[in-house]
Amino acid sequence: MRNQINLSPRFREIVIGISYGKTRKQIAYETGLSLNTIKTYITRLYQKLGAVNAPEAVRIVFENKLIPQE
Repeated sequence: MRNQINLSPRFREIVIGISYGKTRKQIAYETGLSLNTIKTYITRLYQKLGAVNAPEAVRIVFENKLIPQE
C-alpha cells in the first residue's frame, strides 16, 4: 500500500533534508519557505506515510523507494 504513495518534488526535497539531519529551520531557509510551511509539509508527510516521527518517515521512504536513490 505504501508503495502507491506519490511524493511531490517538494515532499521529496523535504524528506531528503530530514534524512541528512537538517533542522526544520535549515530546510525552510534552503527552500525559501517559511518555517510554518515546512512544519505543515512535515505533518502532511507523516500523515501520508503513516509515520510518527522523522526517522520512521525516512525509513518508509527509502524502504519503499519513494524517491530516486543516488
